[in-house]
Amino acid sequence: MSPRTKPKKTTPKTKLQAHKFLKNWHKKNPRRFRIFGTVLVLLILSPFLLRLWHLNQVVKVLERTDQALIDEIGSKLDQSFSGESAAYTLSSQLAGDLNEIRSLLLLPSKDYSNFEQQVLASEEDLKTGVYDQMTSLVESRKQAEKKEANESAFRALVENFGTFFSNPELTLGPLSEGDYLIYELKYQDQLLATLGLDKASGTFSLDLKYLRYETFSTKADWDKALQELALEDFAKLIADSRAYEQNISALDEYLASQEIKQVLAERKINFQKSENWPYLYTFQNHATEEIGKLEVSAASLTFKLDKQLFSDWETFKPALKSYLEKLETASLQEKEVANLRSELEDILNENAFQSYLADNNLSLAEARDNPDRIYYDILDSEQALIQSFVIDKATLEILVLGPAGNELMTFGSKKN
Repeated sequence: MSPRTKPKKTTPKTKLQAHKFLKNWHKKNPRRFRIFGTVLVLLILSPFLLRLWHLNQVVKVLERTDQALIDEIGSKLDQSFSGESAAYTLSSQLAGDLNEIRSLLLLPSKDYSNFEQQVLASEEDLKTGVYDQMTSLVESRKQAEKKEANESAFRALVENFGTFFSNPELTLGPLSEGDYLIYELKYQDQLLATLGLDKASGTFSLDLKYLRYETFSTKADWDKALQELALEDFAKLIADSRAYEQNISALDEYLASQEIKQVLAERKINFQKSENWPYLYTFQNHATEEIGKLEVSAASLTFKLDKQLFSDWETFKPALKSYLEKLETASLQEKEVANLRSELEDILNENAFQSYLADNNLSLAEARDNPDRIYYDILDSEQALIQSFVIDKATLEILVLGPAGNELMTFGSKKN
C-alpha cells in the first residue's frame, strides 16, 4: 500500500470483530490508539468530574458562611443560657445538633460542655453577690450609726464632764473642729491630755504627751479610759512629761555639740531621730547600715544604749561618748573582706608554706592594700615578682595573677 493511500474504513459488527479491530489498530498505530483511549475515558468521566468540582465549590462556600454562622449560634447560646439553669438541657441538645451539622460540613466539632459549669457558677456567684451586698449594706449602716453616736457622745463631753472628772482644778478647753474633733484637758492651767475623735472612722483617742497614746473604737472603752484617767496623779503625769521633754532636749543638744560631732565625723557615723515619740535614735555607718540604737523611755525616764540602761543624765552623758568611740563601724562587706584576709594570711604564714617558699628560693612580700584589692606577692631570690595572690574586695574572690597581671586562676567567691 502506498504511504499516501488511505486505509479503507471498516466497521466491526460483532464483539469479536471489534476486539480484533482494536488489537490490529493498537499494533499498527499504538500512539493514535493511546490518544483515542485517553479521550474516550475523559468523555466517559467528564460528567462525574463536573459534578465533583461543583460539589467542591459548594462546600467551600458553606465553609466560609456556615462556619461563621454556627460559631455565632454557639456564642449566642453561651451568652443566652449561662445564667439560667432551666436552659441547660436545651443548650446541651442544641450543642449536639450544632456539632452534627459541623461534621456534615467537614468542620471540626466544638466543645460546649462548659455550659453547665457556667450556669452553676453564675447561679452561685449571684447568690454570693446578693449576700455580700446585703452584708456590706448592713455593715455600712452600722458603721455610720456608730460614727454618729460616737461623735454625739464626744461633743456632749462638755455637758457630761462632771460624770468622769470631779477635780475642780481640771478644765476642758473649747472644741476644735476639723477632720478631728479635739478637746484639751488641763490641770492647773497646764496641758494634761489631748482628747480627740477621728470623724472619718469615729475612733476616740487619748494623748498623754510623751507618756502614752491610745485609741478606742467603742464608747464603752472610751468611757472606761476617762474613768481610769480620773484616778491618776495629774501632777505626776505632767511632771513626767516635762522630765521626758527635758531629757530629749538635753540629748539633742549634746548630739549637736562639737564634742560629739567630732567623734561622729572621725568614725563616719550618722544618726537619725524618729519623727514621733517615743523617740528612737539609730546610728549608721558609712554604708548606711544600722550599727547601734538609743532609746529614751518616757515611762521610766531612762536611756538605753543597745542593752545598757542609764537612769540619769549625768551618768549617761559620758557613757554615750564612749559608746560612739567604740562602736563597730565596719560594713558587712568590710567584715567579710577582713574574714577572708585572715583566712588567707593564716595559710600564707603557716610554717609549712614558708618552708616550701624558702626551699624554692621564694619569699612572700608584705601585703599591698588598695581600695579595690589586697595583693600578696611571691618574689624570687632577686626580688622579682613571680605571681600574686589577690583578694577582690567587691566579689570576695581570691585571684592568682601572673607577673604581668594576667589571671592564672580564680578561687570561688566567699560572698554570702
